[in-house]
Amino acid sequence: MIAWEEFSEQMRTTGAYRTAAPLPRSIVDRALGRFDWRYHMLISWRVWSCGNVARKGRLDDITWARKSLEVIQCVERCGGAVQIEIPEAARACTPRVYIGNHMSVLETIILPCILIPFGHPTIVVKEDLLHYPALCHTLRVVKPITVSRDNARDDLKRVLVQGQASLEAGHSVLVFPQSTRNPVFDPAAFNSLGVKLAARSGVPVVPLALKTDFSGIGPIVKEFGRIDRSKTVHFRFGNPLDAARDPKAVHSAVVEFISRSLREWGGTVLAG
Repeated sequence: MIAWEEFSEQMRTTGAYRTAAPLPRSIVDRALGRFDWRYHMLISWRVWSCGNVARKGRLDDITWARKSLEVIQCVERCGGAVQIEIPEAARACTPRVYIGNHMSVLETIILPCILIPFGHPTIVVKEDLLHYPALCHTLRVVKPITVSRDNARDDLKRVLVQGQASLEAGHSVLVFPQSTRNPVFDPAAFNSLGVKLAARSGVPVVPLALKTDFSGIGPIVKEFGRIDRSKTVHFRFGNPLDAARDPKAVHSAVVEFISRSLREWGGTVLAG
């Protein structure tokens, strides 16, 4: 398993990571794999552990990143593979607004270890997550921007004001411009909130295409769905885009980047 120091240096210098080879599944994983219990227990423990550190006031960015990297390692221990791609131009610019699609809770807990080598990320999240057991403690410490999804005007104002303040402080902002997590990408449901923030703040947009349906959405509890070990967990970042020059064109470019990447990985994109 890769250590945090090596992983963070790899992100900064090459922007590339790929699980070398699927790890042999343990006897416990094979026994519980039918119900995917071990995977969910491992992930839940990491989330609880990070929240416990945060509750005690001991969570800093490096600790947050280490706990996040452990989630990648949980995926690998359960027979999954992870691939990360960040081009040189995206690694060089800071701060920036990351704009990505949203599939599962997995990206929310993996992305910190990918983004923190480039500075503290401010994440835009649904207000509901502040009430999730354990995760709520972590979120309150890392100070995300929260949106309700009930009032689009209030959400826009909050993201523009708080997001600009974060960017002016040198912190990049991560936005998922979808109303809910969905393994199917619908361009029509992908709003331009992130582009508006970048244009207003005079910082570049970095597109983010991700495919995390390795961990499915559960029928009762969304976080506890079936896992599919045949699916690689993908994170691909694009080159920076100047949102101030032509916001509509940049929004279209982000949608096209995500759509093209998902199709390449075998994902589903609705006709836009």
